[in-house]
Amino acid sequence: MQRLFFFYVILTAFPLFCAGMQSPPPRNSLPVAPPAYWPPFLGLCIGLAAGLILLVFVVQYYRSRLNRLEQLAASRTAELSKREALYRTLVDNLQQNIILKDRESTFISANASFCKLMGVAREDIPGKTDFDFIPAEMAEKHRSYDRQVITSGETLKIIDKVVLNDQITWVEEVKTPVRSQDGSVAAILCIFWDITERIQTQQELQNKQELLELTQKAAHIGSWRLDYANRKLAWSDETYRIFGIDREACGENYDRFFAMIHPGDVQQVHQKLEDSARSGNNILCFDHRIVRPNGETRWVHERGEILKNDRGDIVEIAGIVHDVTDQKEAEIALKESETRFRQLVNNLHDVFWMTGDDLETIIFVSKAYEAVWGRSRQSLYGDSKSFVEAIHPEDLPRILNSYKNFIKTGKFQEEYRILRPDGEIRWILDRGAVIYNEDGQIDRAVGIAKDITENKRLEEQFHQSQKIEAIGKLAGGVAHDFNNLIMSIQGYAQFLLDKIPEDDPMRHDVDGILRASERAASLTRQLLAFSRKQVLQPESLNLNKLIQDLEKLLRRMIREDIELSAKFDENLGKIKADPSQIEQIVMNLAVNARDAMPRGGKLTLETKNVYLDANYSRDHVEVMPGDYVMLSMTDTGCGMDKPTLEQIFDPFFTTKEVGKGTGLGLSTVYGIVKQSGGHIWVYSEPGRGSAFKLYFPREIEEEKQPEADAAAS
Repeated sequence: MQRLFFFYVILTAFPLFCAGMQSPPPRNSLPVAPPAYWPPFLGLCIGLAAGLILLVFVVQYYRSRLNRLEQLAASRTAELSKREALYRTLVDNLQQNIILKDRESTFISANASFCKLMGVAREDIPGKTDFDFIPAEMAEKHRSYDRQVITSGETLKIIDKVVLNDQITWVEEVKTPVRSQDGSVAAILCIFWDITERIQTQQELQNKQELLELTQKAAHIGSWRLDYANRKLAWSDETYRIFGIDREACGENYDRFFAMIHPGDVQQVHQKLEDSARSGNNILCFDHRIVRPNGETRWVHERGEILKNDRGDIVEIAGIVHDVTDQKEAEIALKESETRFRQLVNNLHDVFWMTGDDLETIIFVSKAYEAVWGRSRQSLYGDSKSFVEAIHPEDLPRILNSYKNFIKTGKFQEEYRILRPDGEIRWILDRGAVIYNEDGQIDRAVGIAKDITENKRLEEQFHQSQKIEAIGKLAGGVAHDFNNLIMSIQGYAQFLLDKIPEDDPMRHDVDGILRASERAASLTRQLLAFSRKQVLQPESLNLNKLIQDLEKLLRRMIREDIELSAKFDENLGKIKADPSQIEQIVMNLAVNARDAMPRGGKLTLETKNVYLDANYSRDHVEVMPGDYVMLSMTDTGCGMDKPTLEQIFDPFFTTKEVGKGTGLGLSTVYGIVKQSGGHIWVYSEPGRGSAFKLYFPREIEEEKQPEADAAAS
C-alpha cells in the first residue's frame, strides 16, 4: 500500500514540476503560437487523471480486504453458534439440573431439566434467585454455600433436604467456581440431582437393622449404648448376664466395661475404637475376651454402629454383644488342627489331594503339587480339569477308565505319566479313597500322589544292568567253549601248515583257515571282555601319559576333517587297570566318534579328578561314593536317541550298515570298564553329539595318605 501511495505522489507531482520548469516568453518578443502555457495545463490534467485511477485501485483494494474480513467474521460467528448450539443441546439433555449464577447468587441461565422441574420458561430464568423457588430459610442456606465457594475458590459438595414443588426432596449438589481470565471467581456453576430414593433406601436399611437388633436381643444377644461424650454406658439385662455382673454393682460406668476386658485385649479394643473414629467407618465388629468377677474367661463378639454429628464428631455408639466362647474354642481347636494338618501335608514330598462330593472339584492340594506337576495350585483350584490334562496322552484312557471304577468301588490306585509345562515327563503312583458321611453319601475323596520317577529310572538301570549281566554270562560261557574249539582248529591248521610244502596249493587254503580262526579268536576275546572273564594284568596307571602316548596313533586313525583336542588334569590321580585294555577302550570310543562325524567335527578327550557323593550314588545305584578319575570323550557327531541309548552296550547291537561293524566295540568297552571296577555313562541327544564318561576308582598313594586324611578331616 505504501508503494501505491508513493507512485501516486510521483504521477501527480511530475507534471507540476514540468510546468514549473517551463520558461516564460520574453517580454518584448512576439508570440509564436497561442496559447503560450498549454504544456503545464496538459501535465496537470494527466496527473489528476492518474491520481484518480490510483484512488480507484486503492478503494477497490480496501473493499476486497473488508469483504474477506466480513466473511471470516461470519464464518467464526457461525462456528461459535454451532458450538454453542451443540453445548446447549448437550447440557439440555443431561438429567442433572444445571444453574449458572453470578457472584450475587443471581441466576444467569439454566438447562432444560431445571426449567422443567421448576415449571418455568428458560427466558424467564435470568434475574431469578433461590428465593424464587425454595423457602427463604433454605434459600439463605444455599446463598451461604455460594459465598463459601466464592470465598474459598474451591468446589463444594452438599447433600441436603429441600422443598421443591411443595415436596420434601433430598438432593446432592456440586457447586463449582467459574473463573475469569484474571483468575477471580466470576460465577458459580451449580449441578444438583434428586437422591430421595437413595435416602429412602438407606432409611429402610436402617429400619431393618433396628429390627435385626431386636431379633438378636430375643435370641439372648445383649445390647448396649454408649454416650461417647459423657462416657455413660447403658446395658441390657442380657448384657449384664453375659458379663456375669449385677446392674446395681456396675451402673452406667464406661470404665467398668474396660476393667472387665481381658488384659491382653484392652489395647486391641481401644485401637478398634480409634481406627473407626479416624477412618470414618461407622461400624464396629470384633471379638475379644472378658474376665468375669468369678475369674472365668469368656469370648464375646461385639458389633456396633458409630453415630456422628454434622461436624463428624462421635456422639453415640450402639451395638450388640454375643457370648461366642463355645464357637471360639471350637474355631481355635479347628484352626490348630488345620494348621497341624497343613504343616504335615505341606512338608510331605508326596502330593496330598482332596475333592468335593462330586469327586471332580479339587478343594485342596498340598504344596508338593507345584514341585512335582510344575503348575500352580491356584490354577488347579480354578480349573480341576487341568489335573487330567496333565496326564500323558498314552495313559489317559486307562486312567479315565480306572476313575469310573473309582466312583463305583471307592478305591483308586494307578501308575501313570504326567507332562510338565517344561516338557519333562514324570511317573506318578496315585492312591485314593472315597470318604462317606453318616448317611452313606459321598462326602469327599482323598489321596496321595507319589513321584516315582527316580524309582522308575533306578528300576530301568537295574533291569538294564541285569540284562547286560545275563547277556554277559551267556556270552562268556559261549565264548569260553568257542575259544576251546578255535584253539583246536588253530592247532590242527598249524599242524597241517607245517606238513604242507611251500609250493603246495593247499597251503593257501590252510592259511585262510588260520586267518579265519584268528578273527574268531578276536571276537571271542571281545566277548570275554564284555563278560568280564578275560585275564587282566592291572598296574598303577596314569591316564594322562597313556593318552599322550596314543595321541599320534589317534590322529592317524581319525580323519583330517576331525579336530582332536585334549584337556588334562595336571594333578590327575592314578588308577589300577590293564594298560592294553584301557588303550582298547580309547581306540574303540575314538572309532565310534569318528564314524558318528562323517562330515567332520571335534573330538575332545578330558581327564579329571572327581568325587562322587551320596547324591550321585542315589541316582546311580551301582556307584559307591568316593574318589574317582574321570575319562571323558565328547564328539560333535549325529548323537543318539533314547531307544538307541538303551541298547548301546548290548552285544552285536550296531547302527552301522551290514558288514561294517560287529556290534561288539562298545560291549567290549563296557566289559573292560566294569572288570576294572569302574563305571560308564553316556549322554547324547540326536543332532547334539555324544559324551562318554568313564569313572575309575582313584588309587591312593601311600605317601599322600596323610594329606588325604587331613583333607578329609
